[in-house]
Amino acid sequence: MQASHPFLEYQNSIYYMNKTAIDRFCRMASLEMPDLIDAEHLESADDYDDYVLLTFSLESPMSMDEVLDCLEDQSELNILYHVGGIGAAPGAQHCCAYASPEYENMYKVNAQSDGTGAVDTLYVHVYSSLEVMLESLKDDLRLHEEIGEARCMMPLSRLIADFM
Repeated sequence: MQASHPFLEYQNSIYYMNKTAIDRFCRMASLEMPDLIDAEHLESADDYDDYVLLTFSLESPMSMDEVLDCLEDQSELNILYHVGGIGAAPGAQHCCAYASPEYENMYKVNAQSDGTGAVDTLYVHVYSSLEVMLESLKDDLRLHEEIGEARCMMPLSRLIADFM
C-alpha cells in the first residue's frame, strides 16, 4: 500500500472542513433566513485558505430594506454597515451583517443593490476562525467608511467588543 502525500492529506482535510462548514451553514441558514438563503440557489462556492465564499441568488429580487430586515430581525445578525449612493448609480447600496461570535457561527453576509435598489445576489463568507473573521470585518468596515453615504455604520470599538 502506497503512503499518502502529506500535502494531499492536508488538501483533503481542508476540503472536508470547508464542505462541513458549507453544509452546516446551508442547514442553519435555511431555518434562520428562509427568505434569503436557499441551498438550491447556491450559485458557487469558492474555497480560499481561511474562508469559503458562497454566492446565492435570490428567488426574486428584494429591496435593500427587505434584505436588511431579514438579516437583522429574522436572523438576528449584527448590521456592520449600510451605505448608499455608491459609484455611478446613485441608488446603489451595500450592506454587511455578521453572526454573533458568541454563538460560534463564523460568517458574514454581504449584499449590494443595483441603481434601482434591488438586490438579487448574496455573498456569504464562512470563516475558519474568529480571528480571520474579525480582521475581514474590520477591513470591510474601513473600506465602506470612505465610500457612499453611511446610513448605518457600526463603530470599530463595538465590533471589536463583540469578539472579546
